[in-house]
Amino acid sequence: MKKAILIQLSAMFCLASLASAQALQVVRIQTDDPAGYLAWADQSASALLGDNEGSVATCVPRFGAEDGVDAYFVSAGPNMAALLSLDLNGPVVQRETAKVAALRTVVARDVFVTLKAGSARQAGDRWSQMVLMSETSQPARYVELLGEQERALHENGFDDVSWQVHAINTGDYSGLIHAALSAPTGQRLGEALDAVSTASWSNFVRGEFNELRTIARNMIIDCAMHASNR
Repeated sequence: MKKAILIQLSAMFCLASLASAQALQVVRIQTDDPAGYLAWADQSASALLGDNEGSVATCVPRFGAEDGVDAYFVSAGPNMAALLSLDLNGPVVQRETAKVAALRTVVARDVFVTLKAGSARQAGDRWSQMVLMSETSQPARYVELLGEQERALHENGFDDVSWQVHAINTGDYSGLIHAALSAPTGQRLGEALDAVSTASWSNFVRGEFNELRTIARNMIIDCAMHASNR
């Protein structure tokens, strides 16, 4: 328990200078029809986003899926105030979610805050990610090392690959750090992971992550951006 409290407090202190950081709503979804759910997201995302600043995306696990979770619905806003002003009982939200009520069950709904932004995305973009959910008592150092690794990737032919990092603020994974390495395709992601795991320039190979983090979950997911106002 003391360890968990330390991790949560460390993450809070790390976020103290990021009051205007981007905030995300991450909804874990169970569905027997992932294709139908993604088709709904593509049709309804623009209405759900409206004129608000932000974006709507979905991700589907390929490997390492959580029990009972078949998809993730992610809506991003410019800050926590914008995210928490979302009215889940508003007429537009009720109308659009009613269309998919028979297709999905909400497993959990959580809040993430961005510690390091990744590549900019536009509506229609698709990409693959390796996701790590990790415990660490040094979140600022962890983010720093991931930034260093990203720069090394760019310097060694992987300028289309990037890390995005979030603090998880609610739910089962509260206090953990969510880090996602993104690439345009699964093959390209695999190439980057091979390089990070073997290249002499990789700070992972040099052991700089040793003792810094404990990985609670590792997933490979495929994502799509359905709407964006940025």
